[in-house]
Amino acid sequence: MALICEPQGRRSVSRWVREGSQFGHFTVHEIRCGSILCRSGDQIIEMPVEQRTNTRTLVRSHVAGSLQADSARPNDLLDVDDDAVAR
Repeated sequence: MALICEPQGRRSVSRWVREGSQFGHFTVHEIRCGSILCRSGDQIIEMPVEQRTNTRTLVRSHVAGSLQADSARPNDLLDVDDDAVAR
């Protein structure tokens, strides 16, 4: 499957497509690493795929940062008035 962005008026809509799916006047012929082959009538057109940052790396970085913050003492993270807490 491949995630494509289709322009619709002033905005674009993202949706997942698989081989054989229609979008616009194209039919997805083949999904490859780095490109998508689309058919328009008898013609096959190769569309390059935009390379993005690996989201798994971004998630790992965020989680690692959260774990470091969680390991700190609570009073270091927040300005806590111990006298205001009812026991």
